[in-house]
Formats: sequence, structure tokens, C-alpha cells
Amino acid sequence: MKRILAVAAALLLIGPLLTGTAQAAPVTAVYTPTHGSTVAVGVPVLIAGTAVNGESGDVTGVEISFDDGRTWLPTEHHNESWLHHYTPVEPGPVTYHLRASSSRDVSEAYGPYEFFAGGTAAPPALRCPYCTLSLPWLPNRPERDDPDQAAVELGLRLSFDRAGYVAGAMVHRGTYTGPLTVHLWSATGTLLAETVSGSDTAVSYVRFPNRVPVAAGQEYVVSYFAPVGGYASTEDYFSAAMVIAPYTMGRAAGVYSYGGGFPTETWHDSNYWVHPTFELT
Repeated sequence: MKRILAVAAALLLIGPLLTGTAQAAPVTAVYTPTHGSTVAVGVPVLIAGTAVNGESGDVTGVEISFDDGRTWLPTEHHNESWLHHYTPVEPGPVTYHLRASSSRDVSEAYGPYEFFAGGTAAPPALRCPYCTLSLPWLPNRPERDDPDQAAVELGLRLSFDRAGYVAGAMVHRGTYTGPLTVHLWSATGTLLAETVSGSDTAVSYVRFPNRVPVAAGQEYVVSYFAPVGGYASTEDYFSAAMVIAPYTMGRAAGVYSYGGGFPTETWHDSNYWVHPTFELT
């Protein structure tokens, strides 16, 4: 099932070919930064995505080029995911291409993909009337069931590239399957919304009693309280900024607080797999 979803996502996110189409070569796609989005100058950003090759899964590497394919840099790659850390040093557009290899072939260059460093570029169009954040799988960073059994608040610190509403959230669960209390906070710890999920396995979806208006560029935290631990986590995940329109997450965006309350602590750039739902109108 995960491979089927990855293939479908790649077909939706794929960019144009730079020169033709290679036969029997992998297909590459980008999850972050969203094409046309804006990042800060001098701040490391994570360029990450997927590379798929049908049901064979034969992907041996992914490369990235920032000079129209004249030179290529290897990315960190494992199975069907890849990533590259990039730090823009001056304002302006950043354009790049991608190519992937299998044991038999190398694809032509996919792209151009583009994002902007600094400036006030208009945010990219959204693909959906309401958007639940979808965080990608990153190479060699598995989602694990944390053995921690202490009561803890776990969340995600983020901002939005446009005004809108936070309507609720999706939470990846660990071993604890009982009710979860889900919160939305301002950057300074003011509680803006709260609701309780039912008992679930794997994933919980919740909506707040009322949607909460959010402003462009301001930080918020969406989190949940795990009364006996048993949560899902991934270390070394938010090692640089991620931009998945309309969401922007900085380094160490995963936050926690033992005993509950507004979470501000961080641990090894961890991701606690909390996905807010944004609605534009």
C-alpha cells in the first residue's frame, strides 16, 4: 500500500522533463519546498521528495543540479525517499533539476523546480480546498513507537504563508490507543482551541469545536496530550526548514512538555507526527 501511495504521489508531483523521457528509469518528485514557495535567506532548508520505479522499487540514487544539469550532486537516498540540505546565501529565485538512477538506467532531468529566497513572492496556489499537512518519509529516519510511558504533550511549531483557519488535526499514534486531547496554541502559549479524540489505532482525526483564524507569518503550535506516553516519533527529522504550502516549519519544529501544558522543549530535531488541517475560507 505504501508503494502504491508513493507512486500516486510521484505522478501528481512530477515536474516537466528537461530533455525528453528516459525508458525504464525512475520518476522523481518533490515534497518540500513547494514549487513557488518562499524561504529565508541564510537559513538551511530541506529539499526532499520521492523517487519511484513502478513495482520494481529499483532506485539506486537521486541527484540534484542547481546549474541546469551541467553538474550534479548526490542526495541522501534510501529506498524511495531522498533529501538534500541547501542554504540560500542571497535573495532571489533558486532553480534546480533532479534525476534518478536504477540498476539499468538514469532518468533524464526533471524540472525546473523553483522556490524563492527572501522577498515577498505570492504564495503558491493550494491543491485542495482544505489541506491536512502531509509530512514526507525521509531516508533512514523511520517512524518508531517510543517506549516512553510518562505523561507528555507533543506537538509541532509552525507558521502559515497565508491567512486562513485551523480546523483540526491528524495524529499518528504509537502504542497508546486511548483518547487524546488535541490543542492549538499561539506562539506565546495562549490556548486557542481544544478537543478530545476517540480511542483509535494508527491515526486519529479530530476537528475543533470552532475553526481558529490564523494569520500569515505568525507561529502557532498544534499538539496533543499523551497521558501514558506510547507516542510515535522520528529523530533527526526537522534538521532544516521545511516548506509544504501553506505550512512552514523551522529546524527543531517538533516540541514537547512533560506533564502537559504548552510544549517548548526539543529533542534531536524530532518529529511527533502531528498534522494540522488548514482551511482557506
